[in-house]
Amino acid sequence: MGIDSADLEEDCGDEGGSVTIENALDGSNVWQHNTTETHYFVVDLGQIVNVQQVRGRSGGDLSRDPTIVNIYVSETNGNWGTAVNPAIITTWQDTVTWQEVALNAKNGRYVKVEITTTEDAATKLEFGGPTGGFYKIFDVYSAPIV
Repeated sequence: MGIDSADLEEDCGDEGGSVTIENALDGSNVWQHNTTETHYFVVDLGQIVNVQQVRGRSGGDLSRDPTIVNIYVSETNGNWGTAVNPAIITTWQDTVTWQEVALNAKNGRYVKVEITTTEDAATKLEFGGPTGGFYKIFDVYSAPIV
């Protein structure tokens, strides 16, 4: 779909400056959040579609890449229900190559990415590319509802 910062609905926070979720979605910097918590962001797809697959990647310099990720889909920004990924996503860390994940397809307008664990024991987050070589962190594959 080409997810970027214009699609961002909400997030758990960041360190400000240039290390924001907006810049990570645009591919211009990493997303850093030095708070110990379950990290998340929500994107608005603009209309209800059939969400079928996502992809992500992170090769951060601080060893705080996401290691356990769940994806939720909802027609409203809320009422998330259960995760639509058939297994916990563990493949997005330490890679500059897109890691695609097939989902249990679900109709929805909003996608929530929930990061419950990172490489850092305190669950601090750095999601994105290595210094000097940044790239987008997340994208969604969907189909129109017929």
